[in-house]
Amino acid sequence: MTGHSTLHAPASTYFRSRRWRAFLAACIAGAISTPTLAQQPQHPDDDEPLIASLITEHSHAVPGETFYIGVHMRLAEDWHTYWDGLNDTGFAATVKLDLPAGWTAGEIQWPAPERYITSGGLGLDHVYHRDTTLIIPIQVPADATVGETVTITADAEWLVCQDACIPGWATLTLETPVRAETATASDDASLFAATRERTPVPLERADDERLSAEMDGRDLVIRARGASKVAFYPSSASAAPEDIMRTGEAQGDRLRLRFQLEPTGEKPVTGIIAIFATDGTPSWYAVTFPHDG
Repeated sequence: MTGHSTLHAPASTYFRSRRWRAFLAACIAGAISTPTLAQQPQHPDDDEPLIASLITEHSHAVPGETFYIGVHMRLAEDWHTYWDGLNDTGFAATVKLDLPAGWTAGEIQWPAPERYITSGGLGLDHVYHRDTTLIIPIQVPADATVGETVTITADAEWLVCQDACIPGWATLTLETPVRAETATASDDASLFAATRERTPVPLERADDERLSAEMDGRDLVIRARGASKVAFYPSSASAAPEDIMRTGEAQGDRLRLRFQLEPTGEKPVTGIIAIFATDGTPSWYAVTFPHDG
């Protein structure tokens, strides 16, 4: 018997309606190409711009411990895929897991994206222009049978875009042994480390007195003393900013961004603060402000 877990962007009504309006408009205009199945060529190219695989951080699973898997997406040059945010023209990957009985999955750990203004300046997306690994923690039950080999299956779907967009999907499978001894790093462990370097730190854990963020009525106010640029990337679960393309990024060390918070609304302001040092090096912080209306 197996368990099922679906991991995806918890799309808000705002996000869902904008996402599908953009997607349908692209279909009508002929900008959406034929859907593609992953795992054919060894290297991504313009015909197969995204190749997905299911990887592990460690050599084996240990009863009672967390076992990290990842959906690794390799991208062809000049193509991009989408973060789990409020995007105008694209949507984030979804992953449905089929796990052994008693094994449970946590939420996808998304690395920080980049702001991307679409061709012609008509929309704003939050995207990945590079190979990306979506990390998923799996809790191994304490009574998992030592010595057995288990199978984990992931049904993944995504949208990958350049001038045109191609929806793709693949069924990805891995097998891992269950052992009692301490696990060692797998050949793919460096991909997990690279993702964690780009994973936002919760703001409350940031040890930096120069950085602050607070709500001032409907405005999110971010101060980052000494920064050359500040940006905010709203997640798909966030209340919607009024003009994210124009006001979601500011040169200097301060950003004020207004949100569409209705008196009866329940959505928080949640997302990623991106702080850029004078040499352009970014740092990322995750924030959530509950709606008090």
